[in-house]
Parts: sequence; C-alpha cells; structure tokens
Amino acid sequence: MSLALSGCGYRLLDQYPSWPEGVRKVYVATIRNRTTEPGLDKIFTDALTQEFWHWDNVRVVNRDDAQAILSGVIDEYAASQPLSFDRDRTIREYRLTIRLNLRLEDASTGKTLWQESGITAQGDYQFFKDDLARTRSGENQARQKAAADLAARLLDRQFTAP
Repeated sequence: MSLALSGCGYRLLDQYPSWPEGVRKVYVATIRNRTTEPGLDKIFTDALTQEFWHWDNVRVVNRDDAQAILSGVIDEYAASQPLSFDRDRTIREYRLTIRLNLRLEDASTGKTLWQESGITAQGDYQFFKDDLARTRSGENQARQKAAADLAARLLDRQFTAP
C-alpha cells in the first residue's frame, strides 16, 4: 500500500489502495513523536486533519463517532543535510527529512484497513550563519510545508486511486 511521490520531496512507496469503501467519518489521533524535535506531532496531526476538510466524502469527527481512526508515529527527524553552498563553501541551504508510519484502523474492530511504514517528507530551508533565529524560523516553515504537502498528496492519492 505504498506510492511513489516524486519531485516535491515526498516519497511513499508502491501504490495505496483507494480509501476504504463506506468509511465517511474519521478520527485523526495525535501523531506520536518519537524524535527529540519538539512540535512535530502537532504539525503532522494538524496537517492531516486540515487536509480532510478539503474532502466532501469524509468528515473529521470525535473518536466516539468515528468509523475509522488514523494514527501514526514520527520516528526520525534529520535537519542537517547540506543542500547548497556559496562560493566560499559555506552551507547556504539544508534539507530536512521526517520519517513516519501511518495506520488507518476500523474504529469498532481495531482491524487495520491500511498502513504504511517509512513515509518520508522533506523540506528545504536557508541557513543564515549570523542569524540562527531566522534559520530556525525557516526550518519550522519547511517542516510545516513538508507536513501539509505530504497530507495533501496522501489523501489525494487515497481518493483518486482506482
């Protein structure tokens, strides 16, 4: 149940099946963050929840009203992959990579409807040697964009797969 997303820095392997038939109400559980980078759980949970609001055929509901529960774990965060350099060989841009696992389960039985391990999201941000606050702000924006883009691509694939 994987798909390949190329170009935008997102990679899900193989091909997902389409959204499970009959599932119209989903609860998005807080994505667990097993990394030392704070705030990733909120960023990815919010991105997935917000993306569901774009789809008329599935609503986000509280856990008691859900037909399915989407949960996940972030198990890796790396933000120090140099991407570009200036002429003095000083790093100008970094790429961050976030790896997570997602699972959709039937709310009443706990049966796994689909799951994927090793989903990666990537984002790029500028490095400012003399302004670490600006660098950190750019890194935060890259994390948020990576999460939003991954959620959009994941759900777009779910609803448009054959």
